[in-house]
Amino acid sequence: MVDASSSKAIPMVAIGIKETNQWLYTNSEGRFKFTTLPPSPFSLQIRCLGYQTLEISIIELPTEFQTITLHTQNLNIQEITVTATEKQGESGTSVIDQQAMQHLQPSGFGDLLELLPGYRWEAQDLSQTSTIKLRQAGDDANTALGTAFYIDGIPLTPDAELQGNNLSSGDLKLSGRLNAGQGIDLRSLATDDIERVEIIRGLPSVKYGNLSTGAVILNRKWGASPLNFRAKADLKNKVLALNKGFTLKEHSSTLNLSTEILSYKADPRNPLENYMRSQSTLKYARNIEIGDGSLIIKGGLDFLATIDREKEDPELNYGLTDTYKHKRNKTGINLQTELSLPGTWNKNTTFKTAVDYSQNKLTRERMVSLTGPQPQPIATTTGKSDALYLPTQYMAWFERDDQPLNTFTSLDFNLARAWDSLRLNISTGAEWRNHRNLGQGDRFDPRRPISPGQGGRPYNFSKIPTLHNLGAYIETELSILLGKHQIKLRPGVRLSSMTGLSQNYAINGIVYDDWRTQATYSFSGRTLNEKPVRFALHTAWGQLSRMPNMVHLYPQEKYRDIVELNYFSQNPDLRRLYVLTTVEDVRNYDLKPARNLKKEIGMELRIGTASLSVTAFEEEMQNGIVAASSYKAQQYDYYEPSSVSPENLDGPPALSLFSKEVRSNLFSYTQYTNGATLIKRGIEYQLQTPKISSLHTRISISGAWFKTCYDISLPEYIDRSFYYGGKEYPYVGVFNTSFSQSQDKALHNTNLQADTHLTQHRLLLSLSLQTTWYEKRQYVPYNGTPVAYLDNHGIYHTYNQADASDPMLRLLQRSFTPYHFDEQKTAIDLGINLKVRKEIGDNLSFAFYVNRLLNYLPEYQSYTGATVIRNKQPYFGIELKLTI
Repeated sequence: MVDASSSKAIPMVAIGIKETNQWLYTNSEGRFKFTTLPPSPFSLQIRCLGYQTLEISIIELPTEFQTITLHTQNLNIQEITVTATEKQGESGTSVIDQQAMQHLQPSGFGDLLELLPGYRWEAQDLSQTSTIKLRQAGDDANTALGTAFYIDGIPLTPDAELQGNNLSSGDLKLSGRLNAGQGIDLRSLATDDIERVEIIRGLPSVKYGNLSTGAVILNRKWGASPLNFRAKADLKNKVLALNKGFTLKEHSSTLNLSTEILSYKADPRNPLENYMRSQSTLKYARNIEIGDGSLIIKGGLDFLATIDREKEDPELNYGLTDTYKHKRNKTGINLQTELSLPGTWNKNTTFKTAVDYSQNKLTRERMVSLTGPQPQPIATTTGKSDALYLPTQYMAWFERDDQPLNTFTSLDFNLARAWDSLRLNISTGAEWRNHRNLGQGDRFDPRRPISPGQGGRPYNFSKIPTLHNLGAYIETELSILLGKHQIKLRPGVRLSSMTGLSQNYAINGIVYDDWRTQATYSFSGRTLNEKPVRFALHTAWGQLSRMPNMVHLYPQEKYRDIVELNYFSQNPDLRRLYVLTTVEDVRNYDLKPARNLKKEIGMELRIGTASLSVTAFEEEMQNGIVAASSYKAQQYDYYEPSSVSPENLDGPPALSLFSKEVRSNLFSYTQYTNGATLIKRGIEYQLQTPKISSLHTRISISGAWFKTCYDISLPEYIDRSFYYGGKEYPYVGVFNTSFSQSQDKALHNTNLQADTHLTQHRLLLSLSLQTTWYEKRQYVPYNGTPVAYLDNHGIYHTYNQADASDPMLRLLQRSFTPYHFDEQKTAIDLGINLKVRKEIGDNLSFAFYVNRLLNYLPEYQSYTGATVIRNKQPYFGIELKLTI
């Protein structure tokens, strides 16, 4: 293995046999040798940091050693691919390599999603959390949480991250900033240390677990490389990145260092709100030859720091203090070994272990101003007690100490063998995941709350038990060659279980099985205009399961505070506030994993370097996890303040002096349960043409049609909050349909990209026409009549025809505007993006982009009859890269 420009040997190059998944590395002299080879034809895959990835088809075995030449990743080479490509033989998998990422000029992982079928460029708002969405119109928490992220085979998990009390997110400035229970925050993923990304939108292999949507496989840079420095600036972001790969110990081991810093301002004119990210990585790898086999040892140390802060300008906030700061420090260490032993059966054993620990600290300070004294209960146990009044102005503070600790260990074993017309690959493995939170949780002074009247209390995260997730799988890949035809089957099953929970939890110790299978038929060997032709059909079917995490299993207790007596006097010595406090356990012991059934069928046609792929899919999740509201009746005593005159009092009055009335009211609470329904259907397509020599241009067309149905299978309770006859309205309506969440969404998107590559000028120019033909939304129709109602004693009554005529009960019916259930359709949205990259010699490159350079946004009539006028501004940035 030699460098094309220097003819020097390249050590630590990864070479794999695609059909048998057998991998090894070149030695210090750049040599490699497979002691056992499958019958030809087969394919060699060659990967090395800083060089073009190669795939070589071996039709006949060579009789002597062959020299393979690798070209560095620059614009001198003839073929450049700067879009995501569909992985051959895999269910709905997009591959994004380093060249595509460099040309995209990303600030973080969220920018890469533009390359997926059905997506387009959108400006990333790093002032709020960002989660992934796959194969859908709209977005939801179950999709984001159900997408698993793996970095070098190690899962990245949010399962131990927590959120505590039920205080107002607006007062805490947490709106849009809470991510616990909703998946990985894409803001925390930098791209400069990533070499290759696989985004599995379809059916993942059973070796990937604890997911219900798909998987994102991130492979980082390993191996020797020059010193790379990247500086990027756009309207809101500034990025600096540095990485270098060293060769150690006579080329038998390597050391990689990388660091990246990002600064983001939602409004460059406002220095009081910004988001910062710093990420550093140290990675060591060594290849040890063991006879004809090899042992690969890899270890990594990672550090991530983010700061999200906001401060109100005192000059615009009447001089009052109002600050928010969320600081995160995460440290991770991982070790993995891979032992490969060739033979009649090629054997591969991989052991992985990793630990990551985070210190997430959220602090909030605020000057609270009230219009008058306000009751503030402080009891932390169920019972009746005296409470206090808040002053009209005070300084409040809030702190959330979140310290998730995650441990992962896995052992995987692979056997592969090839015969003349049969190839067999058997994979099996087991894993253990441990999730713990060591943080002190939500801390604040209940006597001076930051959210008056919200009823929250401090909550210690460290008292929550540890979660244990166990998983095991077995998968067989069988490939049958029948001349120019090939049939590939990949059935497998994964077993998952949560252990160590209280016996009250129905999920404890239950084993859930996910059966998944993929089948592919391919035909090759023909030519068209002297170009090889390959045609393939594939289908996939399988079940995926996502276990609940700490947020779902251990929510904080619900504090219900009912003021029984509010005797307020201008004389502080005569005041009395008497409160009934009820502490409700809102844990759902019947909570189960969210399960998704996925089906798809697709075709792929390749003629030379041209390719066309089309995939149709359907997904159905009937028990997604959702926070659902319900109501419970609470009986309490009401003491009439006006029944006692303050004239004869010399202190707080006794309760016996007041006239008393026993009342009962309905009070709401929220509980996580399996009630979300999510149905996805769609078609994805991608076309890539060969390079048009006369124009030095390659055309790519990708897009998708998505239709997504969102629903809640649980009853919806609607409280009519008003007074009737001088008293609170005593009923709550029960509806079978959620008027706000039961809706269908659809979109159709097509992106056309022309990549012009002028080799002699080392210039790459991309012009992208991104079109959303339409977006649709329609609420599921219903007549607004409840199916039942609850009275203030919590008794359930069926709502009948006679109730519709009752003066009070008919108020439960909901009325809608005539167009409420009409289809809402957005007109075409067309934008043109431009990206340019120019290399100046072998060491310096300059790039810039202008997204939304031109727009076509016609006016249209909304479903209400109003005229919608749209306007979107261009967004641009520049980048400089230095290689030494």
